[in-house]
Amino acid sequence: MSVFWALFPLWNNVILMIVLILAGGFFNSIVNVLTNSVVQLMVPQNMRVKVMGFLDTLSQSLTPIAMAVGGVLGEFFPNILYPLHLS
Repeated sequence: MSVFWALFPLWNNVILMIVLILAGGFFNSIVNVLTNSVVQLMVPQNMRVKVMGFLDTLSQSLTPIAMAVGGVLGEFFPNILYPLHLS
């Protein structure tokens, strides 16, 4: 799943970017369904709401932190992947 997001900026081809976004979204939905199913099967019923709430809060709260880290890295290393660009 992360491979699609990591490969996204490496091409200048818009069609390829759209295909990568669609494939990433497709596989992301599959992983989310499998992850939620495993959590529901493994966690006892009386703890399920607490665990699902914790996982949701954790995932939602880490998103802005990841964006901030990515922004800082992009600011300091803007051309680190430039030699890898494919036309």
